[in-house]
This record gives sequence, C-alpha cells and structure tokens, in this order.
Amino acid sequence: MLGSQIGFAQKTTLSVSGVIVDTAGVGLTNCNIKISSGKSGLIYNYFNTGNKNTFSVDVTPNVGDSLVVEISHVSFSTFRTIKPYPQQGSSIRIAAILGISSKNLDAVEVKAPRTWVRGDTTFHNVDAYKEGDEKKLKDILLKLPNFEKDANGQITYKKKPLDKVTIDGEELFADKIELMLNNFPVHVLDNIQAIENQSSQRLLKGLTSDNKTFINLQLHKKNKLSAGFGDAEAGIGNRGRYNLSPVLFSMYGTVKAGFIGNWNSTGNGVGFQQETELRDKFERDGQQLLMLNHPLQHINNFEQRWYIRNRQWDNRLQVNAPLNKKLQSKTEFSYIKDRQPQDTYSTSLLLNNDRYDLRIDSNENLYLPEILDLRQTFSLRPDSSRELMMAFDLYRDRSRGQQNSLFRGFGIGSPLYRTTNNNWTSLGFSGNYTVRKSSRRAVTWAIDLNRQQLGQDANGQSADIAKIFSLPDGYDQMNIALGTKLHAARGSWKMLLQDKKKFTTNLGLILENKKIGLDQSLIIRQGKGELPNIYPEQLANKSNYEVSRVIASVGRPVRFVLKNPFGVSAESGIAHASNQDRVINTFLFNIAITQRHQLVKGVSGQINAVISQSQLQPEQLYSNYYPASLMSFKRWLNIAVPLKRYEYSYALAYQIPNDLSNLSGFVSASTMPNSLVTANSYNSFIAFNDAYFINQSTSRITIGLGSNIPSLLLNAMIDLGGSYSRADFLILSGSEVLQAKLGYYSAYFTLKKNWQKKYYVRFSSNIFSNISRFPRPDTETVTRVTSWKNHIYQRLLLSKQMSIVSNLNLYHNNMFTENKASFLIADLEYNYQWKKSPLYLTLRAENLLNERTFKTFSNSIQAQSFQSIPLLGRSMYISARYTF
Repeated sequence: MLGSQIGFAQKTTLSVSGVIVDTAGVGLTNCNIKISSGKSGLIYNYFNTGNKNTFSVDVTPNVGDSLVVEISHVSFSTFRTIKPYPQQGSSIRIAAILGISSKNLDAVEVKAPRTWVRGDTTFHNVDAYKEGDEKKLKDILLKLPNFEKDANGQITYKKKPLDKVTIDGEELFADKIELMLNNFPVHVLDNIQAIENQSSQRLLKGLTSDNKTFINLQLHKKNKLSAGFGDAEAGIGNRGRYNLSPVLFSMYGTVKAGFIGNWNSTGNGVGFQQETELRDKFERDGQQLLMLNHPLQHINNFEQRWYIRNRQWDNRLQVNAPLNKKLQSKTEFSYIKDRQPQDTYSTSLLLNNDRYDLRIDSNENLYLPEILDLRQTFSLRPDSSRELMMAFDLYRDRSRGQQNSLFRGFGIGSPLYRTTNNNWTSLGFSGNYTVRKSSRRAVTWAIDLNRQQLGQDANGQSADIAKIFSLPDGYDQMNIALGTKLHAARGSWKMLLQDKKKFTTNLGLILENKKIGLDQSLIIRQGKGELPNIYPEQLANKSNYEVSRVIASVGRPVRFVLKNPFGVSAESGIAHASNQDRVINTFLFNIAITQRHQLVKGVSGQINAVISQSQLQPEQLYSNYYPASLMSFKRWLNIAVPLKRYEYSYALAYQIPNDLSNLSGFVSASTMPNSLVTANSYNSFIAFNDAYFINQSTSRITIGLGSNIPSLLLNAMIDLGGSYSRADFLILSGSEVLQAKLGYYSAYFTLKKNWQKKYYVRFSSNIFSNISRFPRPDTETVTRVTSWKNHIYQRLLLSKQMSIVSNLNLYHNNMFTENKASFLIADLEYNYQWKKSPLYLTLRAENLLNERTFKTFSNSIQAQSFQSIPLLGRSMYISARYTF
C-alpha cells in the first residue's frame, strides 16, 4: 500500500501538443504519433492524427522522466525528439518538420501527375511542364496553371501578388520576388508549390492567416546534397552590350547561402520593383518626403532591353547560419549601381486652373541609381514554442537624376537643365517575440524603430527663372536643398485565442509615433555671381511636427443566419498631430466584415464590407508648399478633416468538380463622403498643386469576370476575362468644384498549348481603353484612348539539343486617334546544348524589324499626354550559359 501511494505521488499529468508540417511549411495529416518514456521505454500513448496536422494529448509520466515523441508518415522521414520533464508548467509544445523520405521502391516507377492539390498547397511537377527553353524561374511559372503577368508585368497567382519565395522552406532572398523570378535557375527544380492563406509568422500557423501567397521551390535530391548549384551566363552583342551573371546557391549542411550577380548593359537594369523590394515600410513612407529624381519614362509590361541602355553593377549576397542550436543568423548584402540614359518626347494637355493648355517637351534623361542595403537578422528559438527575431538595417541611397528639357508652350522661352542628387540614409531596428502557449493560444510582441536623414539637393538652370519669380534679368539658377528628418517608432501586441470550434479571437494594440522635421530651402542665384542670392520665403518650409496613434483591435468569426461564420474585425483609436501652429485630434476606426459561403455544389461566394475613418498620412500633413520635384510644389490644406470611406465587394467563383478549371466574377464599390479636391496651376515650367478635402462624395466601382481552364488532356491552358471600372475626381475650377470621371475597360485572352513537347505556343491578346470626362460650363471634354496588344511566344524543338524560339509583340496603340500607331517587336532566338553537357549556347536577334519608336498615350484627369520613346533598334546577342 505504501509503495502504491509513493508511486502515485510521483506521477502527474502533462499535456503534449504540437503541429506537424513538411519542409515547405505545409501541414501533414494522417501521421502516427508514439509517446514513450525516455527511461523505461514504456509507451504512454500511440495514435493517428487523422485529417488534422495538429494534436493534443494528456500523458502521465513519472516526475523527472523524459518523453520520447516519434512522428511518422508513410511518405516522410520519421521525426524523433526527446523532451525533458518541464521544470515549470504542465505542458510540452512540439513543432515537427518532416522531410520527404528517401526510400525507393525497387523495380517500380511512380509517375506523379502534372499538378495536384493538398489543402492550401498546389503542387506542380516541373519536369512535366518543361519545354527545354526555360532558364529562370519566371520562364517556368508562366507555363503553370493560374500564373500570369498582370498589366504592370508582375507575375501573379490567381490574380494575387506573390509575397514570398522559399527554397525547400529556407528563406534566401525570400522577399526579393523580382530578383528570384529573374535569376533562380530552373534545372534544379523538382516541383513548385503554390501555398495560399499563409501567415508571415511560423508559430501562428493554424491560428491565423495573413491571406498571403508563398511559392516554395523544392529541389531535386542531388541538388540538396551538392555543395552548391546555380548557373553562370556570359554574353556579348552589338551596340556595346555585354552580360555576366553568376548565380550560386548552397543548401547543403547547416549554412545556407546565395549569391546573385548581374553585371550587364543589355537593358536589364534597375527598375521601380527592384528599388521597392530593397526598402522597408518606413523607407517607403520616407520616400514621399523626397523629390522625384527618376527622370526615365518606363513602359508597363514592356521589356527594358528593347528601349533602355544601361551599365548595371548588381551584387546580392545572403548567408543563413546557425550560431548555436537555438540561435540563427541571417546576413543580407545588396549593392546596386547603374547608368541609364534615355531621350523622350511628349505632347501634353495639362490641366491649368480651369482649362487644358498645350505643352511640348523634348527631354534628354540620365538616371544614375546607387543603393546599398545591409540587413542583419537574428532568430532565437529557445524551444519549439517560442521565437525571438531581431533585425538591424542600414539603407543608403546616393542616386542621381539629370534632365535637359526643351519646352514649347506655357510661355516658356528657355531650356531647363536640372539635376537631383540623393543623400538618403536610413537606420532601422525591428524585433518580434512570439510565444505559442498551446495549440489554441499564442501571443506576439513587436517593436520597430527607424531614423532617416532625407538629404537631397536639386539644381536647375534656365533663363526663365527670373521671370517665374518676378526678378531682374540675370537670375538663371535655382537650388532646392532638403535636410528633412524622420524618426518613427511602432510597438504592437497581439493575442490569438482559439476555442473548441476552431474560431480564433484576435486581440491587438498598436502604438505609433512619428516625428518629422521639414527642412527645405529655395535659393535663386545668378550663375555669374554678380547678383545677390534670393531666398523666397513662400517656398521655404522649415517646421517640425509630430503624429502619434493608439489603436486597439479585436477580430473573431461570428456565426449569424448563414452556415459559415462572418469574419468580423474592428479597430478603434485616436491620432494626435501637432506642430507649432495647431493640434489635430482624429478619432480612428475601421470595421471590416467578410463571409464565405457555398450557394450550390462547386459555387462559392464571398462578401466583404469595410467602414473606416482615418487621418492623412503623417508624410502628408504639411500645409506649406513642399517640393515634389524641382518643377512642382504641393501643399495640403484643410488637413484636420477626417477621411471616411465605405467599401463593399462581392466575389463569386465556380470550381468544376474533379477539375482545375474555374470561373470567377466580382463587383466592388467604394464611397468617400468627404473627398479630395485638387487645384493645379502653372507658372512657366513650375506646377503648383493644392489638395484639400470637402464634404462632397465621390465613388468608385469595379466589375470583373475571369476564367481559368487548364486541360491536362490537351496540354493546354486557357484564360479569359475582362473588367470595367469608373472613378470620380473633384477638380477646383475658379471657385467652383467640378466632378470629373475616369472610366477603364479591359479584356484579355490567353492560350498555352504544347504539342508533344515538340512545339509550344503561348498566345495572349489584351485590349484596354479608358475614357476621361471633364465637365465645363457649356459642354464636356471627353478623351478616349484604346490600345490592343497581341503576344505570341513559340518554341520549336529541332532536336534534343537544338530549339528555335520566336517572340512576337504586335501593338496597336492610341487607336481611333490621330496619334494611332501600330508596330511589331519581333525577336528570334536559337538555343543549342553542347553534346548533352551543362553548357548552353544562345544566339538572339532582337527587334528584327528595326522599330525605332514606341508611341503611346496616357489619359488622366490631370493630363492627357502623347509620348514618343525611342527604341534601341535591331541588335544581335550571343551568350554561353553553364549550369551546375
């Protein structure tokens, strides 16, 4: 009896819970779990998880005994861990990651399907979609179902942007989407996984979703085990073009590393997307306080190699390494430098007070980007339920822009030469601590600190400067110097609680503070130095202001009437802005409701509604003129008015049973009861813009239809759809507020087909049109612009080592106008693999028809502009690429 009592006293109940995922972070179901004693081997529990990838079970081990937890799956390697008896508390949390099993079946060949779905993950067998001409990741993605280019040339999945690209679950350049798409080699890929409804934090999986889309690249086994893999390409062509682009990754061992180099003059230069990916949120905010120094005219969804000359030096390096068993280090280095000259010509009707005036510009542009970004991240995981992440960031931008312009119109009599030089430095720190207290509860704390010196210097030279500022003849130079400072801090707390019905309550608190010191001065000079400098006070802006926000939030699914619950989230808080002259307090709120439902089998719908009230962004709370560029100044008036917005949308989707085909449609509308009014005026080549809010409503409506019909039987994929949108804009004309309208129509059709891997074709046709309506006292000015683009990509396999690729782009721009233009950009490429070796030769002829000008028309309420952009003309290029 005594022994029994002692034995009972030494036992206690422990709760063992966990989550099971594969190396890509995808949940694994139907796993077998065995929990046994570390000392005696006695099995305390053995069970199967069924259709769940989480588990929670109670066991009663002896006090001080360790627990051995083994998790097995028929297709994955067994996970085994030993957990010591907890010193505090009565629970053990496990995060199990299972790798794919290396066991093979003898004399059995298993052929995987081209595409299959498991939960939120869609798997694509890369070899099944390969045609032989794929070099980089973007080449293969465009051949997979639901991947396509949007109107801006960005690759999307099911119309959604890609948020992260991982390699076997490892984050190397994961947030540099454009970089990975253009540089990661295809030959090492086994399958590509499109993972939807993802969260940016690993420990919050199963509790919440940020509705993000990740791409995971699963490597061939031989590449996982090799010391390194990648490719290197070197090429040369006429017009002084060259390219050297080494790419090297190593995923073997505990240290993971990647290097991407790109030194070229082939037009593959720095673009807006690359610059944006190097900046964090605070730096993108700070950019709003800088003058525009990017003078180039870019063309949406048009290859830069056809019209941009450059000299790029691009180096990216990232190393992920464990410092010990619990502490991980991630070091990122990026340095970009380029030289991009361009000439442009435009004829524009610019809104000047209450009328449109004509201005003709002829520009010689030069952009010299130079950006350095260093980021060091540490990740501490004391156990499977806690994670602390800290990141330090240094960002330096020394980019320069130059422009030499000749004008006609607006009374401009002299050319303008201007330069804008950045001296921008940003230092940042971010920290995040997450605790997964149980399978149903998690807490996270986050802090972000940022300090920016927004230095910039802009100089302009023109004989018209004296007339613009009503000064004596001789004043011909103006200088704008910026020394603006931005200090930002943000702290947040979030708790996630899940009940037995799997409903998660999300509680949050956010504290933000921004201090902005505007320091902008304007100096008017005479180049010869014989006249005294002039300092126009009306265009100087030296003021300090501070903005603080406190926001509390709550979110939870609520079941009401319909079978599926409504997702309800509410935010409420206050924004406090102050400067030397005034204090502005704004009550903030944001209420969002979403609900997904099934109408009939295969047909689902989703309702979204948002009601919000906000304040202008801190970077817009200045009421004196502040330069947007050397040629434009802007100010915000009536900034105390809170911004209200009502948004509604409904989406409908039909998924064909046992098929990947789907049809979808949506309608969305938004209303702003108090809307933005703009007033534009010009003095020679300088524009002045006033923006303020009045109690007059404007609205926007969008309707879209789309379908995706992949036929695995025909090896063909078809996408088609269209959209319509209309938006209101308020324009000040004298003392009268006029309501202008801008409409947009588009339709698209895409076909991808493969004939026995001998001949592949991708055809797309896009037509889009916009209509602006500007009211006048006695009539209405209506401007219509319609363009139609057709694209045909073809590949013909001549032999196992040889193929020919043609790329045809037929444009019909500015249809139904006097500036209409039709032209064909035709490229031809010959690829040869040297004797089945990893050496590939490419001979490419670009712009075979020697088109010399891209002509397009942009249409908005503020301006209607016909633009003529020179193309580079016919060129030849030869390169050699080696894969390993």
